[in-house]
Amino acid sequence: MMTEGQAPRYVTAAEITRNFGMWQDRANQAPVVVTHHGRTRCVLLSADAYEAMSSHSGRAMEPGEQAAIEHTLLVERIDEGFLTLDPVLNLRQVNTLAVMMLGRSREMLEGLSLADVIPGIIGGPLEAQLRRTLRTGEATRLVAPGAAGRLHIHAFPWPGGLALTIRTADNENELEDVLAEVAALRNMLSAHGGIGTARLTVRGTIETTDPVFAAIVGFASERLSGIRFTDLFARNSRVGARSAVENVLSSGHSVAFDGLLLVNGADEAPARVALSPLSEGFGTGGALVMLEARRLLS
Repeated sequence: MMTEGQAPRYVTAAEITRNFGMWQDRANQAPVVVTHHGRTRCVLLSADAYEAMSSHSGRAMEPGEQAAIEHTLLVERIDEGFLTLDPVLNLRQVNTLAVMMLGRSREMLEGLSLADVIPGIIGGPLEAQLRRTLRTGEATRLVAPGAAGRLHIHAFPWPGGLALTIRTADNENELEDVLAEVAALRNMLSAHGGIGTARLTVRGTIETTDPVFAAIVGFASERLSGIRFTDLFARNSRVGARSAVENVLSSGHSVAFDGLLLVNGADEAPARVALSPLSEGFGTGGALVMLEARRLLS
């Protein structure tokens, strides 16, 4: 008969088939959760536990038994790895998905320090966030390096400590991260104020410019649209600019060079230029330009 506080045990469907006699004996002490490909399929209970749960039985389950079973089933149905920590960040409970993500058996994980399981989360800002959640009760989200790649973690208060849900970064997550980095880069360039950006077509003509780029070359953005990028340079810099544009559009490699701009069609001003191809399908669909004005050396 199960006793109060006995933690459920986990076994794969293949293992219970091989050693059914052993596992049915263990089911007399605690529920046995049977998994298949990491998902809960069924729970093996002792006859006493089953009778207590049956609507035909007048005897109530022992205190905590039904809650423990319901909690275990709920945790196993979560589509993310789930683990609980005590106040000193030692693992107390892990579900099957967490076992698979962390690459160790349940018996090895439970009782370990989080530092032993996800070392990259300890000793820096990520650990500080977890301890803040412990202290304030405010949930937090963070990204930590794991054995099989980056882990997206949601930490929130849990009775007796913390709970974490974890999931590995997939292609959609990676795309979101790239888009976030692109947005951050644009904002950073805008805040810098001395670096302008433009987009070129596959023919090397200007498609769009930002206000800083237009201000550096001394023309309104609408007047720049459609002209050849190389026409912005003084004659003795035009050959180098044309070679750089052709190289980027044909080879798909990024380049940088120094040249003299024809500011507003008259004055010459030194500038540092970087060009990077824009991929489109299996080829290059144009290029991005980064332009930084330089001061003339006296």
